[in-house]
Amino acid sequence: RERLFQPFSAGQSRSGSGLGLMICREIVTALGGQITLDNRMQHARVAGLDAIVRLPLASAESARTDAVRAGPDGSRTA
Repeated sequence: RERLFQPFSAGQSRSGSGLGLMICREIVTALGGQITLDNRMQHARVAGLDAIVRLPLASAESARTDAVRAGPDGSRTA
């Protein structure tokens, strides 16, 4: 199972960089979450993603204030 999260090189007949699940795991882990696999089927698949994202209150308040100040055409007023 751990091999699925390791970078690899695809053969010439395949496209992709072989980094998808590794990058997903890094992001989820950085956010304090966990990514799990279910390999009961013929092919392994991502079975779950558990992450809680907390934003600082000041950032959330600032974003709300910015949204209120933005006009319908995207213009901003002070």
